[in-house]
Amino acid sequence: MKKHFSKLYLLLPFLACFLFSCKDDKEITTSTPIIGTATLTPSTFNYGDSVTLTVDVSDPNIKLSTLETKITIGDTMIDSISIRTKGNSTQVSKKIKIPFVANSVDGGQLKAQMQLININGDVSETKVVTSGIAKNPITSNDLYMFLKYYVNGTLAYDTITLQKKSGFVYASPKSQYVNGSYIKIADNKDLSKASYIWEKDESALAIGDGTGDYLYYSDALFLSVDTMYFNASSFGISYGGINLANITKMDITFKTVSSTLSSVDTVLVKDKQITFHNINATLLKTYANQDYFEYISDGVYKFKGVTGYYTLKMENNSTVQYMTVFPDNKTYPDALTICGEGIGAPTGTTSTSWWGFDEDKYFYCMKTGTKKFQLTCYLRPNSTDYPSNFKIFQTNGWTDVTDYDSSSSISSNLNVGSDRNIHLNNGEPGGKYLLEFDLSNSDVSKNSIKATKIN
Repeated sequence: MKKHFSKLYLLLPFLACFLFSCKDDKEITTSTPIIGTATLTPSTFNYGDSVTLTVDVSDPNIKLSTLETKITIGDTMIDSISIRTKGNSTQVSKKIKIPFVANSVDGGQLKAQMQLININGDVSETKVVTSGIAKNPITSNDLYMFLKYYVNGTLAYDTITLQKKSGFVYASPKSQYVNGSYIKIADNKDLSKASYIWEKDESALAIGDGTGDYLYYSDALFLSVDTMYFNASSFGISYGGINLANITKMDITFKTVSSTLSSVDTVLVKDKQITFHNINATLLKTYANQDYFEYISDGVYKFKGVTGYYTLKMENNSTVQYMTVFPDNKTYPDALTICGEGIGAPTGTTSTSWWGFDEDKYFYCMKTGTKKFQLTCYLRPNSTDYPSNFKIFQTNGWTDVTDYDSSSSISSNLNVGSDRNIHLNNGEPGGKYLLEFDLSNSDVSKNSIKATKIN
């Protein structure tokens, strides 16, 4: 018996250590993980390359979970990644692709901002490591612009050489270029051998593999284009030439089509002063489009519409005496078409419209804002045959606009049927009206249609 007690006595220190050790383990429920040495390599690299982040991490008490890392260059977030960590101490290494995107800063410094988390959710202090200078990889003296454009309805192709001018700006030789082309750009004239190809990504250029679409680019402010520019940092395209933004006054000359019709295709710029030529100034004072043009003096007007391409037709015949304006972009919400019966030019008392889209049988409204339009016109009263009765359409075709109905806010002199046809109310006089359409709300009950009688 003594022997057994003696042996038990000898074991007591070990039992005590074991018990206290277990008790200590149970009491450690929080611990701060530690981020040790961290490096980013290489020290200099090109956008489009990969860098390697290597980090020593540990927690002496609780097993590790993840290393949360944000990669930035300057103020631009490049990536946010979670790196799995195991055990109480380890070294993690992660290869990170640095994309070559628009506005990548040449010479920007790479920064990794890290926090280490253990399995209990305890978080380390934030550690930041800065290293690595990112370089724009485009060093070629020449880039190549691939163009597709239409000439008199026929698709044409061209490839022009862009020469480096300053920084990352490249320019074409001076020539005459089409305002409105489909564009790709590459660092090799043979796309299959190119290291970098810029192609369409939604509404901009981005680095692609050559299988993407061409990006369409035009600028209505340029009356003529003599230089094409590309910025290999911003990935932006721009023009050089005659910029209407720098012009305070414009001269537009009508072409005589017949004894009763003159027309001109032209760019018009909002708020610019225009002097019209080869047109009767007295006639123009009476018949100029009242929505688009504000009279200044005989033959001189201010354009009130949205900058863009337009066709102007000045008619002076037994039926129509008015200047009709046709926008080049004829599709809603950039344009709005009225079609129906009982509508005419505001300068007369004759209805010229009908249910159809033959020219001069429908009307384009002037855009005044986002989904906002107006039209000055003659409306025939209900007391006559074929009273005004019309609908608004997306283009010169039968796709109607559904952004209004009888629940919309309608002025008291109008009514809208369940088919969305718009009518003058019974008893309302015919004559010259300003129609205003506000279709800018997604809730049609909050949109409005207004008719104001002009004496």
